[in-house]
This record gives sequence, C-alpha cells and structure tokens, in this order.
Amino acid sequence: MLTIMSTWSFSLRKKYFEKVRLKIMFRRFLIFSLLSVFILFFYLQFNKSGPAVQAQNVSIYDSPLLADYKSYYDAINSGDFVAVSQIAFKDNGFLNYRAALKIAREPSVNITDRVAHYQRAWELRLKDPLDKLDRQEFLLEYARVADNGNFIAKAIELYSLALPDQEAEERLTALANPYALANSFLKAKQYQKAIDALNGLQAPSIEAPAYKRLKKDKLALDAYERWLAEVPTSYEALKGVAWSNYRLGYLDKSEMAFKQLGGVSGIYGLAFVAKKRGNLDLAISYLKQTGDAEDLWLASDWLESKQRYSDAIEIYKVLAQGKSVYADDSAYRIYVLANRSGDTATAQWAASYIPDNSFFGLKLNKSFSLPTSSSIVTSLPEVVERSHLLIQIHDEEAARGELLYALQKTNQVTELLAIAEQLQILGEYRQSSKAAIKVLNRGYQDLKAYELAYPKAYDNYVVAEALRLGIDAELVWAIMRQESAFFPKALSRSNAQGLMQVIPSTWNWMAELQKENPANPFDISTNIRYGSFYLNWLSKYFKDYSADPELIISSYNRGQGYIKRLFEGNVVNKDKDELYREIDALETREYLQRVMANYEIYKLLY
Repeated sequence: MLTIMSTWSFSLRKKYFEKVRLKIMFRRFLIFSLLSVFILFFYLQFNKSGPAVQAQNVSIYDSPLLADYKSYYDAINSGDFVAVSQIAFKDNGFLNYRAALKIAREPSVNITDRVAHYQRAWELRLKDPLDKLDRQEFLLEYARVADNGNFIAKAIELYSLALPDQEAEERLTALANPYALANSFLKAKQYQKAIDALNGLQAPSIEAPAYKRLKKDKLALDAYERWLAEVPTSYEALKGVAWSNYRLGYLDKSEMAFKQLGGVSGIYGLAFVAKKRGNLDLAISYLKQTGDAEDLWLASDWLESKQRYSDAIEIYKVLAQGKSVYADDSAYRIYVLANRSGDTATAQWAASYIPDNSFFGLKLNKSFSLPTSSSIVTSLPEVVERSHLLIQIHDEEAARGELLYALQKTNQVTELLAIAEQLQILGEYRQSSKAAIKVLNRGYQDLKAYELAYPKAYDNYVVAEALRLGIDAELVWAIMRQESAFFPKALSRSNAQGLMQVIPSTWNWMAELQKENPANPFDISTNIRYGSFYLNWLSKYFKDYSADPELIISSYNRGQGYIKRLFEGNVVNKDKDELYREIDALETREYLQRVMANYEIYKLLY
C-alpha cells in the first residue's frame, strides 16, 4: 500500500512540476519577446538619430545642461543642416566643433559650405604640438574637399601643412608652381626636395637655407650672396653669408660680414672667428657681451677645456644667479669645482643656489618632500556635471571634449583640478596633468594636485610589464611623463612614437629581440611593452654599473652607445659629476634631471 501511494504521489508531483516548468518557460518567452521589441525600438532610434539616449533616458536628455546637445541631435534627426550650421558658429566649444565637422563631412551639403565648415572646424580644433597624426589626417581630409571643389589656393596651403605625407606631396606637385612647391618642401624641412622642385630655377631665399641644411656650404654661400644682391637689406641673407664664409674657412670675409651684421648675432659670430684664430680671451669677451645664457654656458665650456676653472667659475656664478635652464647646472658645477680645489666657502655659496626637490638637490642630499594632504577644496564646475550626464547617455567623446575645451577657458585653481580629475577618470592624462602642473607652478603645495600632475597612467599595463620584466613601474611613468606627457599618439620631430617615444629603428630592434614582427607603436599596451622591454635591456647593458638609473635614463634619450663611450672615456672617466657637464646636448642633460626628479616624486607619491 505504501508503495502504491508513493508511486501515485511521485506521479502527481511530476505532473505539477511539469506545469510549473511550462509556466516559467512561457513567462521567460514573454519577457524575452518584450525585451526584443524594446531593443529593436532603441536600435532603430539610435540608427536614426545618434545616441539611443533620446528614447531611453528622457529625463537625463532633457536636463538644461544638455539643452544644446538636444538641439543638435534634434537638428540631425530632422536633417536640418541650417540649424546644425548655426550651432557650429554659435560658440567656441566642443559641440560647436562637432557641429562644424558634421556639416563639413556631409556629402549632401554643397562643397562651398563644406569648405567653410572645415575651416570653422580647423579654427576650433584644439592644438597640440604632439598631435601630429590626427592633425595630418584632418588636413588631408580638408585638403581633398578643397581640391575637389577647385579651391586650389586653399588645397595647396593644406597639402603643404600635411607634408611629408605622400598623398600631400603628389597633389602639391600637381597643383603648385615650382616656387610654391619648393617653398612648401623647405617649410616641411625636406631640403633636397626643395632644391629638386626648382628644377634649375633660381630662388636664392629657398636655395640658401636648403643648401645650408644639406651642408653644401659653397652652394649655400653662392645662394646667400645672390639673395643679398637681390635684397641688400636682408638680415637673413647677410647672416647666411657670414656663417657660410666661416664654415668654409674664409675668416676675413666672415669677420667682415659679422661686423656688418652687428647686434647679438654678429657678436656671437665674432666669438667663433676669434676662437678659430686662437684668441680665446677675445672669444670669451664676445660671448660675455651677448649676455645670453646659452652663450655664457658655451664660454664656460671653452674655458674648462683649457683647465681655466677659476675663470669658468666666474661665468657659472652669473648663470647660477639667473633664471635660465643653466642656473642649477651652473650652481652644481661651481660646487663640484670649488670642492675639488678646497674652496669650502664658494662650495657652500653654490649649494645655497641649488633648489630643494631637484635633481642636483638630491646630489647634495637636500630634502625632497611632498605635501601629505590636500588643502584646496575643489568645486564641481558645471562642465563636470555636464560630462557626467554625457557619460550616462553613452557619449564619452563629448564628455572628454567638453572637459578639454573647458580647460582652455579657465584659470581658476579649483576648476582646473576638478576638470583634471574628471578627465583622468575618463583616461585622459596629457591635458589633465598639464592643468595640475599649472596649479603647482603657482606655488600651491597640494597632494591632489601632485597626484594629478604625476598620475599612474595606464597602470594596468605599466604594473604588469614592470612585474614581468623586473623594473620599477615608477621609472616607466617617470620616462613616459617626460617623453609624451601620457599622449598615446605622440609623434616627435625625430619621429619618436607613442607613449614611450621610441624611434622606428629602436622599435624594430626591440621587436627583433622579442622575436616578433614590429607591432603598432600607437597602441597603448604595445608601446608600454616595447618601452619597458628597452628599459630592461638597458638595465642589463649597464649591469657592470649596478644598472645605474642615471645611465639608463640618459641612454634612453641619447643612445646607450654614446653615453657608455662618454662615461668610460678619458674626459669623464666614470665620474658622474663630469658626465653631467660633458653630455653634449642640453636636451639630454635636462632630460636626465627631469626624469630623475619625476622618478623620485613617483616613489614618494606611490
């Protein structure tokens, strides 16, 4: 009986749960169907008008802070390009730039209006000297439209700015006359192409500087003399004649031209003529007359090369009390030379001119301290609130754009920090860190400002590579900060690329060492990986010197071969104090000092 009842109960329970399962499946089907309808609706809305936010987040979209964006998308939805154009010229912000670009890129708009709106977008576009790639792409895009619309002068101007791009060169060659083409190549520093474009025609104001850069001094002198004959009052032509004669060894003619030139440039040239003739005292007196910090530094170098250290110290004293980039270098050099000669008083005097929180301050064991708290109470500017709303409607580009444009318009400390903080949340580190640096440069000692000025940019990639390779993450950030200021698409004059600014030859070499094809240098994770790998390689290269970070850092900028030869050579003889003075490039000397200071700050902050 028990067995029969148990079997019956089991059967009933089975039927009951089957009904429940079917009901659940039906409800799921119903919910899924409804969701599908809603998703399709929002998808159609998105394709029609841009962000799906118009139907999905009506309350957010109707916020007064997004009123201009609502007007913009309403105009786009209805195809009202007149209204979009009005927005483009209404103000000078990100939305105005976006509206101008929208009209410029709209094929249905007549080409004259498109060109006008490209010009408007070009005027509104944020300028950044490292942003060469996107700038070039924009210029080519604009140039093509101007070219197609037969706006030839504008097309030539734009293609010239887009050099050395191959397409720009080809179109310029087709559109421009030989003189305009040669001048465009000259401005783009394509000197041989400038000469070739003339094809035998004479244009001394183009030929002369081109031949000079090509180190063809006889041809340069001939061109400068023709230029001076055509324009006897030309300062540049006379200066070119003077220096061309000097480089060719025609010292009497060079001296005559420098005297005629006069001013600081003429005096500077006379110093070289005097030194070439072996009259060092006269040469030094000329350099002192210019009063220029760079010229005084050169004078101290000439004096040290003749072991005239006391005379050099007198020049260093002038520099140490000034405000040029040579001030701290000069103070430290006095400190070194005075200590070597046993002049304690002069050494102490020099030490007083070496600032705390600096590279040379570290050499003297001066304090390197940072604030431990934030005293600036940041407000919440309207633009930050607008960026929050734009993020909610999935328009991150506009959120960043609004903040970046706002940074250009404010100097208020609280606003600068609030905007910078929001930008870094959105992954933008270049302009945000510059804003924080602006605050620090005003004398504010604030922890938040330091953290924003020295951010842990792209920390997931940096920390992973540092751990993998056994290098300091802080060193990677210190170099990245100095190299690209955290801008992933940075492109330098020497063609160094990306966050860690690796030149193409080194990039390809790093790829070879890692047994892979060269990857994209503008990809964030890849650039950090290659740059970190190079730092690890340099650490091994200088293993005999305990992977000295100063040798690694200076090599990263100037090249390990040069730095090692200099460090081990007879002049420096492995003396770091001599290395700081003998590195031939101001850029590398300042680079070493700044990166080491960055490194120290990162270690203190994090």
